[in-house]
Amino acid sequence: MTDSDWAQIAFKSDMWGAGPMVGFGGELKLGRGITINSEASLSGAVAYYDLKRNETNFNSSLQRTAFSNISADTYGFVPMVDASIDITKTRNDRYFLGFGYTVSAWLGGARSISIPGWDDVDDETVPFTIESDDLITQGIYVRAGVKFGHHDTEITGLK
Repeated sequence: MTDSDWAQIAFKSDMWGAGPMVGFGGELKLGRGITINSEASLSGAVAYYDLKRNETNFNSSLQRTAFSNISADTYGFVPMVDASIDITKTRNDRYFLGFGYTVSAWLGGARSISIPGWDDVDDETVPFTIESDDLITQGIYVRAGVKFGHHDTEITGLK
């Protein structure tokens, strides 16, 4: 019969924050209702993090189970960069359809609890650390809408 060790880890990281933002955008008209649109913004948030990590480890050869249950609150500053570019076709100055690319980077925006000295046999936990990592997302999108008067109503999908 073979020994079977297992671990179960439940992790939760909630973040909220507020801070200033500055952005800019532009539009290049190519003719025949085709435009290239770009937008970019820089922002920074003072963020609050509520972190939780519950871990259970079982060592079958020793028939021992070890538990760890850690909660931590922390704060940090998170610089953010967002940018997008798309090409859009407008018909009758009212209907539009665009395809584009977007990227977003939150520097230090992800926080997690690490237990570098965790001993899953004897349940001896040394002090934990809070690790900071970057969040970077990117993707393509489709943007469609109808213009009503001076305001745009957009239905955006596949982002």
